[in-house]
Amino acid sequence: MPYFRPGTEVPLDARFNSKLPPEARAPWSGIYKCTCGFEIVAFAEDSKLPQRTGRHESEEWSCSGPVVWQLVALPIIKKFNFEK
Repeated sequence: MPYFRPGTEVPLDARFNSKLPPEARAPWSGIYKCTCGFEIVAFAEDSKLPQRTGRHESEEWSCSGPVVWQLVALPIIKKFNFEK
């Protein structure tokens, strides 16, 4: 179950406020959305956010304007105790 950015003026979590340029390393694992609406999954410190490339643009989708990424969903990580 993801932890989504709220649609209100007051952010639920400061991690959703960062606007990141292309080629920046994803600071948190989650779903990132470009200003054009294109979404990707990135893994913390392991993924560089894409720039305007074939992965970002296709016949079905074209980004107009600057590419700026913002975190929109975080995974919820819970520790489970499976011992009975």
